[in-house]
Amino acid sequence: MKNIHKKLLFLYVFGGILIHAVILAAGEGTRLGDLSHRVPKALLPCLDRTLIEHLVDSLFAAGIERISIGVGWKRDAVMNLIETRYHNRPVECIQVSSFAIGPLQTLATASDNITQEVLICPVDLVTFPSTISKFVSGFNLQHPFDLVMAVDPTSSAGTLVSYDRMLRVHSLGEGNASSAMMLIATSSFLEFCRSALSDGATRVSEAIERTISAGGEVFAREIHGTWYDIDTLSDLLNTNITLLNTLPMRSNALFIPSGDTVEIGESISPSARVNAEAGVTFRGPVLISGTARIGKNARIGPNVCIQGICTVGDNCMVSESLIFGNSNINAHTRLSHCVMHDSNLYMVG
Repeated sequence: MKNIHKKLLFLYVFGGILIHAVILAAGEGTRLGDLSHRVPKALLPCLDRTLIEHLVDSLFAAGIERISIGVGWKRDAVMNLIETRYHNRPVECIQVSSFAIGPLQTLATASDNITQEVLICPVDLVTFPSTISKFVSGFNLQHPFDLVMAVDPTSSAGTLVSYDRMLRVHSLGEGNASSAMMLIATSSFLEFCRSALSDGATRVSEAIERTISAGGEVFAREIHGTWYDIDTLSDLLNTNITLLNTLPMRSNALFIPSGDTVEIGESISPSARVNAEAGVTFRGPVLISGTARIGKNARIGPNVCIQGICTVGDNCMVSESLIFGNSNINAHTRLSHCVMHDSNLYMVG
């Protein structure tokens, strides 16, 4: 199976950037517990957007020209968002009917008609344009390849990758760096994926291991940018809080920066979509990107993100929390270290 479409140069490029990306967004995300039964992982919040919006926006900003998204679990909700947000952009949703088999099935289906090199990433990757562009541009291999893996030598999260000084990958599950959840694949690797799938494999890592065992050319590309993997409720909350403390906010959201405190003397509307009653205190960082009513003498913050439609009752105290959907917090409630969706509470231990 060596290599039908391998190239001596690393990329099929326009200005150094891959022109096609595939996002794996079909799975249920069972490690998120009951929340995944209500919300597809793609639509979980990332500050003032969803995970899928953050990733698509980052890919376009990095120079990617076309994006295919494999959808399955609660696919209608994901497809509706994509159609609304990106109706005039080259983004397509590909329905994966057998998504329950696993991410390898999603990849095989979503890449079925792709014949060029493709960037592959899961929807639970939170990263930024600079990290993506560093991975996919300005890098040459002087010999053919099947797959290039983004790896982070500074991280202990994710799958370990073992590679030598020439960056040739020898194995997964042990090694000197962690997979950073981005792959650049040729059509030959996609053939390995389909072969592994037909033999009962379900995970992309199994196809990578098969490629290595068959003598395929798999290389590591070290990156030193910022990225997060959203697997659990703790990941979701902690990543939002980290970004809340480090990223600039959009102008259409109410944002109280870290270290700032705002005390409301009389009932006011600090933004067109937020109403705060008398006695409310905001302790930054706080981000409210939806529509909210904050009751009298409530204390909001620090480290609170509110997205969607939310009513906070009188005398509530909310900190270290992520609230989205259509939620109502009863008066005198104390919330901390939790995720709330549609008034359903999920504690983060």
